[in-house]
Amino acid sequence: MDDMSIRDPEEELRTAIEGALHNMHVALPVRVLKGSDGKTVSIQPTIKANQTMPDGTVRQVDYPMLDALVYFTSGGGVTNTHEVKEGDEGMVLLASRSMHNWREMGGVQPQVDSRKHDLSDAIFLPGVRSKPRDLSNISTTSTQTRTDDHQTVSDWSSDGIAHARGDAVHSTTGNGIMSAIKGALHSVTGKGVMASKGGSSHVVVDGAVSSLAPKVLLNC
Repeated sequence: MDDMSIRDPEEELRTAIEGALHNMHVALPVRVLKGSDGKTVSIQPTIKANQTMPDGTVRQVDYPMLDALVYFTSGGGVTNTHEVKEGDEGMVLLASRSMHNWREMGGVQPQVDSRKHDLSDAIFLPGVRSKPRDLSNISTTSTQTRTDDHQTVSDWSSDGIAHARGDAVHSTTGNGIMSAIKGALHSVTGKGVMASKGGSSHVVVDGAVSSLAPKVLLNC
């Protein structure tokens, strides 16, 4: 029987394409193996690779550790940096062409070789999280720089700016400035300055000062 009568060219092409795609990597979830120096970081992919054995069986194996450039938001001469710690999660992007020469010399450079989507051309994007490490209390109405436990927060919105650490808060809005900690209040508005603690207060309005204690009233 002619072999061509049982061959399926379309299936052969599909198999070849699937084989090529199987070996191409574009992005992977990862975790940090050790803290970063602010430029590069050692990371470990957090999914396993499928490896086909000579007998046709498939086993799952770990990807190797990768060294990656750390991505920070940057532009116009300003860069927003942050600590990268062991255990942090994120995504790694794998450049479609070798970026070794560009990394070393900048500008426009020739490719050092013909590699594509290679594990050695990795860029780490911190912040992408698995569900067990999801953040809670995420603001959907403002921009925040915050600790994961939400005990330290810097909040920016069209209404104003607020900074908080535990029970201490300092905020600035179109109406004035307010600082408070555990029942103590200090505020500055267009009408004056007021500070209070418990049953005592201190007010400055148009150059006049009033101090009110539970038993004493002074004006000057």
